[in-house]
Amino acid sequence: MRNLGLFLLAGWVCAQTGQRTRAGFDSIDTRRIKADLTFLSSDALEGRRSRQISAWTFWEGRIGAKQVVVSRTEVGPINAIAATVLGIDHYQPNLIINHGTAGAHNPELRLWDIVVGERTVDYGAYTWDHADAGSGINPAGWKPDPHRLRLDGRERTPFYTFSGDARAIETATAIKNPRGRVFRGTIGGKALHSKSS
Repeated sequence: MRNLGLFLLAGWVCAQTGQRTRAGFDSIDTRRIKADLTFLSSDALEGRRSRQISAWTFWEGRIGAKQVVVSRTEVGPINAIAATVLGIDHYQPNLIINHGTAGAHNPELRLWDIVVGERTVDYGAYTWDHADAGSGINPAGWKPDPHRLRLDGRERTPFYTFSGDARAIETATAIKNPRGRVFRGTIGGKALHSKSS
């Protein structure tokens, strides 16, 4: 199965199969998908069948008339990266959507609110100046360490954030959340798991 239109990842990964339209993902029936994304799981798929790719299971099926693939990527950025790369390699999606990220640092956000990521940032990549033994740490002195990519194969270009797809952001923020609010914001990630409240 190749050339998918939609790929959802993190807690679950979902990908729409079929031919890409000139507009990319305009052919997605957002009315049907929004209802199913409220509690998206492999159970939301009609006619589902599973496929194991390495350590991750991908479920293929339909949401309405659209062929879709869903995968539970498990916890943490390494799992999300691995499942996403395998999904991209196998299904070649036109759009990837992260669904099911854990928590928030903004006290204004409530249970069921959705943050649509205008950008993503790695909150685990910082540098700081040397400190003498016993002087403690000062997080106020930490500086974000950008990802440096060789886009031209030669020069390293720093990226402090990665932008989301503008059309996907518009589409996502236009869908009504029946249980909460929808915001645009920055999605951050790091390899730290805390269950504290």
